[in-house]
Amino acid sequence: MSIQQIDLFAMNNNLLYEDEADRQRHRRFIEATAEELQRSVEEVTQFYEEALVAMAAEARVRDYLPIFVSKNVKRSLNHLPRAK
Repeated sequence: MSIQQIDLFAMNNNLLYEDEADRQRHRRFIEATAEELQRSVEEVTQFYEEALVAMAAEARVRDYLPIFVSKNVKRSLNHLPRAK
């Protein structure tokens, strides 16, 4: 599944964020991860939302998703070269 397909699927099915507060919480984790990795917010957002869709589908408790998703994104992006 491509990133665009995941984005459309998530948006159409309201899987990404439960409400505005949840969206803001995830946004803070995205911004902190981007700053820590010295990557663009856009690049981190793509990886983050893809991981969030996959992890949220199996999560029983969503409270810790930002932590686990950020950790997953950091692991993934540390293995990729930085965009120029």
